[in-house]
Amino acid sequence: MARRSCAIYATGIVSAHLLVVGIVLLVAQVFQTMIHSRLKKEITLTEKSQMFESWKNPPPPVYMEYYFFNVTNPEVFLNGGKAALKQIGPYTYREYRPRENVTFLENGTKLFALNPKSFVFVPEKSCGDPEVDLLRTINIPFVAVTNELNQYPFLLRSLVSMFMNSVGIELFMTRTVHEILWGFKDPLLSRIHAMRPEVDDTFGLMWKKNGTHEGEFVFYTGEQNYMDYGKIDTWNGLREMSWWSSNQSNMINGTDGAVFHPLINRNELLYIFAADLCRSIHLGYVKDVEVKGIQAFRFAPPGDVLMNPTDNPANQGFCVPAGDCLGTGVLKVSVCREGAPIVVSFPHFYQADPKYINAVEGMTPNKEDHETYLDLQPTSGVPIRACKRAQLNIIVKRVKGFPKTKLIHETIFPIMFVNEVRPQTAAFVNMHTHTHTHTHTHTHTHTHTHTHTHTHTHTHTHTHTHTHTHTHTHPSTTHTHTPLHHTHTHTPPPHTHTHTPPPHTHLPPTSTPPPLPSDSSHLTPPPDGHHRRRLCVSDADAAPHRHAGLQLPAPHHRHGPHPAAGPRRPLLQEPPEKGRPRPLSPPSVPPPPVPRPTSPLSPAPSPLSPLPLSPLPLSPRPLSPRPLSPLPLPPTPLCMLH
Repeated sequence: MARRSCAIYATGIVSAHLLVVGIVLLVAQVFQTMIHSRLKKEITLTEKSQMFESWKNPPPPVYMEYYFFNVTNPEVFLNGGKAALKQIGPYTYREYRPRENVTFLENGTKLFALNPKSFVFVPEKSCGDPEVDLLRTINIPFVAVTNELNQYPFLLRSLVSMFMNSVGIELFMTRTVHEILWGFKDPLLSRIHAMRPEVDDTFGLMWKKNGTHEGEFVFYTGEQNYMDYGKIDTWNGLREMSWWSSNQSNMINGTDGAVFHPLINRNELLYIFAADLCRSIHLGYVKDVEVKGIQAFRFAPPGDVLMNPTDNPANQGFCVPAGDCLGTGVLKVSVCREGAPIVVSFPHFYQADPKYINAVEGMTPNKEDHETYLDLQPTSGVPIRACKRAQLNIIVKRVKGFPKTKLIHETIFPIMFVNEVRPQTAAFVNMHTHTHTHTHTHTHTHTHTHTHTHTHTHTHTHTHTHTHTHTHTHPSTTHTHTPLHHTHTHTPPPHTHTHTPPPHTHLPPTSTPPPLPSDSSHLTPPPDGHHRRRLCVSDADAAPHRHAGLQLPAPHHRHGPHPAAGPRRPLLQEPPEKGRPRPLSPPSVPPPPVPRPTSPLSPAPSPLSPLPLSPLPLSPRPLSPRPLSPLPLPPTPLCMLH
């Protein structure tokens, strides 16, 4: 009997515990559901949402680090050997990228925006002076012109070749880093410009990109569906492109890389439209990571993104014309670069076919330095750390009629790569995602008693014990709260005074984003494991080196791009004016499609970050209503966190 009673008692205890556990789990699930429901409503691009201001004026700084490949044995390459390349860099610029002309459309479900970018040189984060350091690299105008002339009669090619010889135009050129980036008057393009004015006479990888934007975007605000938050509806008035050979390849999918929808899970693919790559790419979950104590999901482009169509048939649409495909790890973007033989890849041909790595000397691909990835806070979708890396290459091959190319082997020749460093501070992340509760108790003495009751949108509970008491209840994660009512009662003399004060705004100190500094004195080195190469051209490493006695023409506009690129703004330490140059009045509806220029040497379009690439061999294609320039080659970042 006693044994039976013990069994019943034990069963009762276990059942009670299971009941308590079940209730706790149920309450936790209900609470989590409430939080998620609140997040879906709060994380939108509407004027009253907290996310809107940080999307419009991103608080964390963005740095563009440019690395170049200096050619140390040009004669060997011209005689049929391998080119030996020496990486130099970084040359770092602070990038400012506010959203401008933001206009809400279709009852607030979409918004129009421009994203102009301007650049300020940061000497303390650079390996040298770009206006002094010399670089020997492939003469991109030479290659672009000879590639275009390959379809013309042999006689014309021979005449052009004789002209090049007469003025000393070679397959390799030596210029300052500043000229290569921001532009110089090229003798070959100047001659073409005299005959065809629509062809720009200035060449630079970042020519006309200071103070200009990468296109006209219409985004979904997420007001109707949280999964659409930040997604692109149209780019330059287009919902799909026409460059590629399949409908799937021409689709404009995902966001621009700045934001992602909340409540991200490990099983989904995230899409980013990279205008500089002329395509959308997808990222898959890699692993859980921790960034400054914040749990995050790491997403990165899987190996099939740039895989050969033989191994990944979905990439067949990126072969233009059909069947004209390169190997794994590279993407030919000539179709959206007005025919210029431009190829993009990850730095040092990371994840590419070994034949590209071995075609030149000096490539050392590795995951740590050359992988592109995003670390995202899964609840809010906020990027905590972004590392976007990409490389600009050009196809160099023999062209009949040009004796200078008769011995060379066809090579995908590396020019430079970019690290887009986009660190996020813990304070900025916390501003968007808090779900914790704490209690504070304070004691004060007053000569009268009053009671205040406030309701806030936070998950904090504060109890303040004075001779008066404050109770704050925070059900969610928004940092702007307005008291619903305020009752103030005085017991002194024989009267009662009750009033309701006007609403006020209370921002917790930890939610304030860091201010944008006017200089770079606050910068800190990257974390361990993310070292920077600061290898500038030295006497021992390269044929043309600093102070080598070469007489080069003075850079055209030493401190920035040509005025045609936008207002003149120094590329030195002072930040750009707050007012932004040449604001445009956006239309109330998305702009119409922009016709493509017919000239192979006329300007072409651009996009980043994130994965951002944009160096083009020739001037960018004009966009309506002002010229649109391509981004520097896929912006890529060297992971750095402040």
